[in-house]
Amino acid sequence: MSTNFRQTDRQTDRQTWIDVCRGIVIVLVVLGHGEFRDFPILALPSMVQHFIFGFHMPFFFIISGYLYKSVSVATMAKKAWHRYLIPYFILSFINLCIIGPICAYFDCEPYPIFDYFCGIIYSCGQEYMMYVWVPLWFLTGLTSSLLIYTLICRAKNHRMRIACIILCALYAKALDFLGALKLPWNIDTACMGVLFLAIGQTVRQKNIMDKFDRLGIFKRICLLTVVLCIGSFSIVNNRFVDFNSNTYGNLILMILGSCCLSFFIMAICHKCLNGANIVTRGLSYLGRHTIYIIGFDYFSGRVATYILNTYSFGDWFIRFCIKMMLLIVGMRLWYFIIGLLGKNSKIYKLLSF
Repeated sequence: MSTNFRQTDRQTDRQTWIDVCRGIVIVLVVLGHGEFRDFPILALPSMVQHFIFGFHMPFFFIISGYLYKSVSVATMAKKAWHRYLIPYFILSFINLCIIGPICAYFDCEPYPIFDYFCGIIYSCGQEYMMYVWVPLWFLTGLTSSLLIYTLICRAKNHRMRIACIILCALYAKALDFLGALKLPWNIDTACMGVLFLAIGQTVRQKNIMDKFDRLGIFKRICLLTVVLCIGSFSIVNNRFVDFNSNTYGNLILMILGSCCLSFFIMAICHKCLNGANIVTRGLSYLGRHTIYIIGFDYFSGRVATYILNTYSFGDWFIRFCIKMMLLIVGMRLWYFIIGLLGKNSKIYKLLSF
């Protein structure tokens, strides 16, 4: 019996093609976190990293906006607490108490645990504050962004909402221009994220994906080609974009590149990846467990680097393959262990992010 791979998951109330999108981009995130000054042979080529960083974080904000449902600020805070903040603190303290000391031992570095504890509370995604769990900054950043956006959406005047969204983006860019210090809980980055949440919600409200699907195949190919070219041109000709550090380069090029590449991936997955096969199932599985992946991404990279450096072989691609293998094996082991507690247990529900 054939299966429509774009069906809505009854348990999660979300479409599976979105998980495939997330799976594709989280793989690019793992690939993009490949800069190693101490081992240049294992470092990802700078142009590849430049391209990935040009759109991967805005993509996750756009997808979150696509799935956004208008609720009260209190309801959003409660949802964000369970969906993002509980995993944030659990994964942060696992890294702080277990993984961090192990990495520091093999790196022959001091381990200022109190500084890292303060880094978790402040949630500044820099290695001197969050060490090997830096990617978890996104969870507090997304939470802040969703709360700000929900507050803006409470305004009844449509023009007022648009003005607030634009002002948020300009505020984030102004902080980038001034070289200001990172704000707690990534509020600066969250302000830029508000713009992409709005874009994602607009895509859904205007049924843009369905309208794209109704185009003829020739028009779809031409449109995707134009979108890919514009997006690639914008990213390549912009400065290095890093949402974690609140650096965006040229604002127009950043928005254009991010939106074009995000739409390209969404359109491909929405229209073409509609058959349940091993590739789409694998990407969907990764897309459903992005929080686990960002929690252990840096650690898996350290292990992969240690293995390759010990045996003096490999390059950036082999390192990436080992990272993915470690993440997938670790993920399966994680869910096997917590599954022993019973899927209806509170601990399983707490740790099954």
